[in-house]
Amino acid sequence: MDYLTKFYIKQKLRAPIHWFKHRFIKKHKYNVIYTGLKPGYYDCDIRIVYGVFKPFEEFMEFQLSPHSHIKWYFTDEEIEKELEHVSDEDKDFHRNGFIHKNAIWKELLTIYSWWRYDYQRLQEECWKPGKKDPLAEEEALEKELNKKMKRIIELRNYLWD
Repeated sequence: MDYLTKFYIKQKLRAPIHWFKHRFIKKHKYNVIYTGLKPGYYDCDIRIVYGVFKPFEEFMEFQLSPHSHIKWYFTDEEIEKELEHVSDEDKDFHRNGFIHKNAIWKELLTIYSWWRYDYQRLQEECWKPGKKDPLAEEEALEKELNKKMKRIIELRNYLWD
């Protein structure tokens, strides 16, 4: 039996298991976004924000965990070690790929850190007593939030695992 036939048979045997998992086990319901919002009414704009950031947060937390099978960041030494097996004419191309991947990873980490550690604090600080213009501060925070959301959308093709 060739490889494709074996693969096809395995897929057919697993289909009922996947059907069950994707419908009844929360962590396998990939068609549902759990926002993390407490029960209650939320306007559409808030649901959109959490609908973008919660899957991004879950992705980053998995990629930062020891369970991730993708190496996102390479030191200069690791890049040179990886390039040992590459022909001289292709080294610049591959080196630029590693540098680009490192830059993307740094940007993803920056957005994640801002969302996870700064956003809630900044939101609460806008409305602390004694602020001269809390509306202006909140508006600036909303502009920053929109920039971060747009950037996540632009980087979504890198969010695979």
